[in-house]
Amino acid sequence: MNFEKKIKFTSELDRKLTMQCDFSFQWKDQILEAAGRLGESAIGFLLYSEEKMEVIYYFPLNADKSSEGKRSLTMMGAKKTKDLWSVREEINEPFVKEAINLILSKPSVTIDMILLKEGLMRMRIRFHADLTSSVSDALLSVIKTSEGFFIDYFGKSRGLLATLKEISALVPLAGIEFTMRPKRSIFSESTIVFSKPWIRIRKYDSGDFKLHHIYHFSQEVENADSYELVTISRGDHLYEAYTVNPVIKYMVSEAEKLNIFNDSIHRYDGNVVTGRIWLPSTFVPDYMKIIGQARIKYPEWDLGIQMTASIDDIFAMSGENFSDNDTNEGSTEDKGTDL
Repeated sequence: MNFEKKIKFTSELDRKLTMQCDFSFQWKDQILEAAGRLGESAIGFLLYSEEKMEVIYYFPLNADKSSEGKRSLTMMGAKKTKDLWSVREEINEPFVKEAINLILSKPSVTIDMILLKEGLMRMRIRFHADLTSSVSDALLSVIKTSEGFFIDYFGKSRGLLATLKEISALVPLAGIEFTMRPKRSIFSESTIVFSKPWIRIRKYDSGDFKLHHIYHFSQEVENADSYELVTISRGDHLYEAYTVNPVIKYMVSEAEKLNIFNDSIHRYDGNVVTGRIWLPSTFVPDYMKIIGQARIKYPEWDLGIQMTASIDDIFAMSGENFSDNDTNEGSTEDKGTDL
């Protein structure tokens, strides 16, 4: 297995989630109102559970360039974090919580982006084409009962790379790629399915730090129910699952303590887990320390770094081709497994 094949996987999964929806929420909220007066956009990350929802927003450092900007940031309770202003708030508005619960309950739905813009909380999701009717029903159910919910776009996905570039134009993003080598003994009878080739993308962050992921296996999984997998598409070998990985759990929980949020995609080739995360570039030194601490805490996983660079450079070096719609190229059939 050559290096390019081993790390060329983000665009492969990108071609499986071909539908996209952008929608917005508006409700009486101090942070939304202050952000509207500020006139600056922020990117956000959702920490989600059925009991509690929080969003952390990152504003550019120059958001305080005017006196009105300074007042708005103060009103929001913003804190200067490295080269950004950060604001963290719990969402308590019932209709917003119920809507997000309903939408995220649909198989294959993953959050690609959250924006705080013009006094609205905007979200972008992607999902598999087979779930179009299910997602549509959820969205129409929300819009029928809520005046503060707006559908801005529903159609073909513009792709993950376009979204990451949109985010990076507001808050520069960087990518970190790491590897782990789990021992075969970690697989039990109930988890042996995860010893097979797969790629996964995070569905959302959870307060219990379980890994809520969408999995693309190299082949159809037989008896998926016995492994507690939710089938998205047998033809595309797509499933949802909740799993626990002690190393990833540690890194996510330590980053959360520092208000560092990120998204990630992982691949397992039967021997090596290759993980790719993207986060605001200002947090890279802090996250590298977390990886170093995880390496010491979990030496049996042989944690290592492959590269860290801007989003564009990460994908250029990995040979990703987001414009190639041939789903056979780069398939996991001959590449081992992803954990």
